[in-house]
Amino acid sequence: SAGASDGHVVARAYRDAKLMEIIEGSSEICQLELARHALRN
Repeated sequence: SAGASDGHVVARAYRDAKLMEIIEGSSEICQLELARHALRN
């Protein structure tokens, strides 16, 4: 929690960008799996 409490705008933006990168990657994997499933049927 100490890393999240600093007041630097750049640090917060970097953390937010990393979080969105992780979320986007997982949603992309879901899309690929759904596409594979749809193509099999």
